[in-house]
Amino acid sequence: HHGMDAKLLPAATCNLGNAVLVLADSITRFDGEAALTTSDLLVIASTSDLLVIASTLSRVLAFSASGEDSAVEAPTRYERTTVLSTALSLLLRATLAADPGLIGQYRDDFIMAIKGLEKLACFKVDTKSSESHSIVAILARSSIGEIVNTSSDDSDNFEHSFVSHAFSKGFVSSLLRLQTELDDHVCSLLQTIALQPYGATILVDAGICQSLQASAKAYLLEEEHVERKLRNHGAEYNKTTIRTPPFLLSHLKLMSALLASASLPYKRAAEVAISLLTEADVLRWFMRCFVQAASLAQPTNTHDRHELLSNGVSKAKTIFLKARFLENGIAMLCQHLWENPFPTDLLPDIPPLLQDFDDDPHSTVVAVEKNRGQTWWNVLDNVLLPSTAESQYEFNAPTGRNDFGYWSGRKQKVWTHTKFEYSIAAMDVLSLGLSLLKRMDRFDLIDGRSAARGLFNCACVAESVENRISE
Repeated sequence: HHGMDAKLLPAATCNLGNAVLVLADSITRFDGEAALTTSDLLVIASTSDLLVIASTLSRVLAFSASGEDSAVEAPTRYERTTVLSTALSLLLRATLAADPGLIGQYRDDFIMAIKGLEKLACFKVDTKSSESHSIVAILARSSIGEIVNTSSDDSDNFEHSFVSHAFSKGFVSSLLRLQTELDDHVCSLLQTIALQPYGATILVDAGICQSLQASAKAYLLEEEHVERKLRNHGAEYNKTTIRTPPFLLSHLKLMSALLASASLPYKRAAEVAISLLTEADVLRWFMRCFVQAASLAQPTNTHDRHELLSNGVSKAKTIFLKARFLENGIAMLCQHLWENPFPTDLLPDIPPLLQDFDDDPHSTVVAVEKNRGQTWWNVLDNVLLPSTAESQYEFNAPTGRNDFGYWSGRKQKVWTHTKFEYSIAAMDVLSLGLSLLKRMDRFDLIDGRSAARGLFNCACVAESVENRISE
């Protein structure tokens, strides 16, 4: 035995941890306008007082975390430590506006708390399991993220930065191992680290690019195995859909954070960009990563980032060209989105000069029929139809009262909050797609008549939304 459990009863200290959490919640939730009575236990504390309490609690937390995993009292120790870490998170969240110099006075204590939580944060989180280890890991990682957000500073060099002292190579390697094993929850902590000064440098040095690639390869192998099994069971006669992997969105956010880091050297940023290579959020983050990678491949000011370029063409740009990302879907997606910023029944008729006439048919023998009425909005309605009855929030469509037949004898259009979210995501994707086309200098992929229709429809939509806001 060593640590807190060597001198105190585990059950008693666990109850003490619960009491600390209740008091921390009372302090941080205090309402200054409420009248206090003699029975109130609330303590009015200044920011400096809260930091002193958080500093003391950090040392207690490190003392609580000390012990062997094989000991009988280990589960109790895990519970007590995560309860204390949650109390610490509450206190730190209430001091975010404090002066960095004041927070820096307690930096060593906060680093000590991170060291105490390392072991718990490295338990693997399995969303399909109800084991207590998963809950312990989630709480520990959340507390570490809160400590980092509060304590990280704008150091001028790597050696003096908070992250260089708080995160050992062994701890970072363990986090990357979990990420490789498709523990998608750990990516939120890695993203928090990446957004700190020199945090992205630590992760890239530890091999996060290789880790992301390894997890992608592991998933592809598993997906191929599943596809083979499905084919062997006659799946071709049934509708079978392989869903987007749950970790993909968190991986994209992590890569976006790495690419956006201001402290990451350009050569290392290029490594991240090179390693990059039906759900709105996933598509949006895909596009964001593409744009960030392209900004490294084709910088606006080549004099600032000439190190990224080799013989005028960077490796990242070469990958874009070889993979034909733009030609194989992105340009077509942008064209469809700018031509259909609203459902067809909420758009005015296209002027005859802008209508799509096929002057150069593909064949004089094969007849091709195009359904101009079907857009991505129709697909979206079909997807959202089963959940419409369960929607808690419904609003009028974002058009003004006098806009193109909206009130012309037809039933008022109602959108669910989910439909609004998808429409916002679609415009984000369009904006990112256009940025990508501009960055890669590929406006040759755009059809002129389609662009004109898009300008017409988007101008009408902008006017309609403005009318709605002013009503």
